[in-house]
Amino acid sequence: MTGDLTYRFGTSHGRIDLTSDVAMLASSAELRSAEWFAELGTHGLRSAVRRASMRKMMVCFSTWKALDDALTGFSLDVDQGKPGTLVAEHGWSQRAYVLASEPEVGTSGGRVCVTLTVALLDGAWRRWAEPVELTVWDGSGAPQQWLDYPHPYPHGYASGRRAEGIDVAGASPCPARLTFWGPCVDPYVTIGGNAYAMVGLTLASGERCVLDGTTYAATRVGVDGTETDVTALAQRGAGVGSGRYAFERVRPGWRPVSWSGSFGITVELCEERGEPTWAR
Repeated sequence: MTGDLTYRFGTSHGRIDLTSDVAMLASSAELRSAEWFAELGTHGLRSAVRRASMRKMMVCFSTWKALDDALTGFSLDVDQGKPGTLVAEHGWSQRAYVLASEPEVGTSGGRVCVTLTVALLDGAWRRWAEPVELTVWDGSGAPQQWLDYPHPYPHGYASGRRAEGIDVAGASPCPARLTFWGPCVDPYVTIGGNAYAMVGLTLASGERCVLDGTTYAATRVGVDGTETDVTALAQRGAGVGSGRYAFERVRPGWRPVSWSGSFGITVELCEERGEPTWAR
């Protein structure tokens, strides 16, 4: 691994910069390795998927305390079942656990070094594009003013741009994460000919629903931040390619967007790769 690498803890807001004076990567080539798990047929592939995998990296810490603090954080993530996130150069990230540590003999430049065994959980590295905001529209040919809800939403609802289409980057179809903002009933949006819909869902003002194509789950978030699993309400049609599948990936290129315009939507797309890019 070249360039920056950071581990963000899942159980706290803390993180470790693994290319800093406190913790420095000594060996991390395995993090760049990629592999398809394939089943062979008679003259071809029956299936090929990317799965969670184990990788090793050596990290040298400046002090014993810095090492202890890191190992405590890694262990807490596993114990609480809240994976951390490895963030590599150029914005690529993946959920991860650190499952083992092996001390190296001696020190390196006064540092104490350990080899960490990392479970990469997603089977792929992801890079999220800038969110696109689809704003409330009255149908007159011009969008209304940006809405500004008095709630601490993770993305500024007043930012972004009105879009009649989305330019999807990357070489392969991208997972989508859609946030429907209340008030609305049976929220939906059509992107590239596929309808992403929540059937039977009503959101009050200040509520939102996150439909996440990376986890195949839908979550309703109340005004007070209470989360409720509403995955069962996600429309599935006849499955992938049916035109009514809520977790359909979005193909690269310019994709038209349509919806009623009576509620706001945040659209987030991410590229996926087996390994982070080298050049960008």
